[in-house]
Amino acid sequence: MRHKEFKALEDSLLLLDRRLAADKQEARELFSSEDVAKKVRDKLSALLAKLPPSLNMKEADSKFPILYDDSVNTILLQELERYNSLLSLVKSDLSNAETMLRGNKEPEPALETLCDHLLNDTIPDTWRMPHPALGGGHSRSLAQWVEAVCERVHVFADWVANGRPQIFWLSAFWNLPGFLVAVKLNYARRAVKQVDRLEFDCGFLGVGEKPQAGEGVYVRGVYLENAAWEPGKRQLVEAATKQRYCAMPTVPAND
Repeated sequence: MRHKEFKALEDSLLLLDRRLAADKQEARELFSSEDVAKKVRDKLSALLAKLPPSLNMKEADSKFPILYDDSVNTILLQELERYNSLLSLVKSDLSNAETMLRGNKEPEPALETLCDHLLNDTIPDTWRMPHPALGGGHSRSLAQWVEAVCERVHVFADWVANGRPQIFWLSAFWNLPGFLVAVKLNYARRAVKQVDRLEFDCGFLGVGEKPQAGEGVYVRGVYLENAAWEPGKRQLVEAATKQRYCAMPTVPAND
């Protein structure tokens, strides 16, 4: 009985191996077509042109040094490193695929898979990072994913160039819990309080209200599920038909 089961498993593996080999051959034949190759090359060029330059770590280190009384600087530098790593990976993969399509590099299964993703406007698995908004839990197209990356890189590039923002976009952070803890730590050290006893006191900016200087931070990127916010009455209301998520106004989060 065990011999029959083993034989059946062996046959299944051999069949799978043949199918995978056939798929790889089909992919090579597909990308050898000049029309298809040109289409992929055009997408490659468009993505490479759209991707922003790496974030300036040298400038960030100078403007936002790691300090005991400002833990948010530490979070900023960590975020910049993670986005730079992601940009480096994406640009390297695209450049290698472009070189392969021009015939200057031997075909590689990983690069052929990348070209297939480009052709179908899907996100390569190797680019799906453990980021709340850029990971595998979102049904974005590749074009939408790249746009999302660019938006978030721009937020941190502006932070480095023009200083700490008045309003922080929560969806831009890789390590959102770390950022919130850093905000608490800053306040705890200034006020000489125990950080583990601090809680955020949150509200919502009304129509026409602007952020004011003071303790805490202002954040955006908070959403309600199956409900909406009425800014005039400053209360929760029923969400519109077929609208599951509704954006909240800017949230002042004070310690």
